[in-house]
Amino acid sequence: MPATTSFIRVTSDKSIPVRIFVNRSKLIENASVISVNEKSIVKLQKINILKLSNGDINSLIGSIRHELVNVLTSKPIGKLIEENILRNNRIVIDINEHEWKCYMNVSVDFLVNLRINIGRLTRDDIEHISKRKGSNFSVSLLVKTSSFSFEDEKKLTKYKIRKSSLVSGFHDGLDLYVYDRPKK
Repeated sequence: MPATTSFIRVTSDKSIPVRIFVNRSKLIENASVISVNEKSIVKLQKINILKLSNGDINSLIGSIRHELVNVLTSKPIGKLIEENILRNNRIVIDINEHEWKCYMNVSVDFLVNLRINIGRLTRDDIEHISKRKGSNFSVSLLVKTSSFSFEDEKKLTKYKIRKSSLVSGFHDGLDLYVYDRPKK
């Protein structure tokens, strides 16, 4: 199940990476039978790779964006843990109020780091995290220094993604698992 990476803007100047996985077996299970004509029914089998098109990704993100941003920035972490499944320090949230059916898999550490970076970590979140046993989250920063050993003209290169900086890396971000899509 290869992932497709997209980005969601959480605030006006911060974005996060989102890995989107398509659950092939669930999609085939939920799909209707495709027939060539009225006399024969042909079922699709052995689909190797299923990826969403750019239009499908835009539709998916557009329909669940407000719910994702609400969960990531506003909803208390204690309430999220109580209402949803917790596996290996990751919260699994089922999102099926829209035409897309999917579930979100996000780690508690990622939520804490995201809320620290955008300035929305509340006292309730801090109290709940400190009460949990074995809670060990850290905000690590990767710093790269450039050094030049020659006396040529120094050129400075800066990268921006639509004037929005990335909050977290790809290793421990937000995962979306799609198991049903809207009918075309």
